[in-house]
Amino acid sequence: MKTTIFKTVASLAVGAVLGGAASALYYRQLFARILSDSILDSSRSQIVETANTLTLLREQKYSQLIKSKEETLSGQIYALSFLPLPNDEKELKVCRMAVRYRQKFPYETGDTNVDQSVKEFLGKVR
Repeated sequence: MKTTIFKTVASLAVGAVLGGAASALYYRQLFARILSDSILDSSRSQIVETANTLTLLREQKYSQLIKSKEETLSGQIYALSFLPLPNDEKELKVCRMAVRYRQKFPYETGDTNVDQSVKEFLGKVR
């Protein structure tokens, strides 16, 4: 009887350890795949952005380049507007840079939702 209980408990313990190890391995691989996909997506979009920028510069289409960069900046600030203001000084410094830039060079995308969110977010940055 004691042997049967011992074997049952030992089997459960071994099963739990092996199951936990298998789960950990699965989730580690899953997160690695998600992270690598994210890095690849980021790299792809940066390549497209860089190639477009260089093309516009070489073709001396400066006003088109400026508009493209203004739209990108507005989109980035718009994305930040959905998050709470950062507490980290490095992140706040970036936000302050955007505030200074927009004060010096105001820009509106023409999308009232985006423009209003950008204005409100930049107004909160101190």
